[in-house]
Amino acid sequence: MKEEVFRNEAFTLYLEPYQGSFFYHCDVRKWNKEVKKQYLESLNKLVSLLPSPLYALIDQEDKKLIKFAKLSQMKQHQEIVV
Repeated sequence: MKEEVFRNEAFTLYLEPYQGSFFYHCDVRKWNKEVKKQYLESLNKLVSLLPSPLYALIDQEDKKLIKFAKLSQMKQHQEIVV
């Protein structure tokens, strides 16, 4: 079950623990240059506090989410085919 770890008026960050790892979720309500800066600062702080890397499941057809993941400096770790 995902848990809210950060919220402001523009976005909310969540973590979902799973078998010793953490999956990352984000709800974005507003986006601009300042929100991007706040988001990256919050995400980097979150990553620095965790004992293991963050993971995200991203549909390879979702171009907008892929772009957001790249902005978040995420790297593809493994492809999962279902």
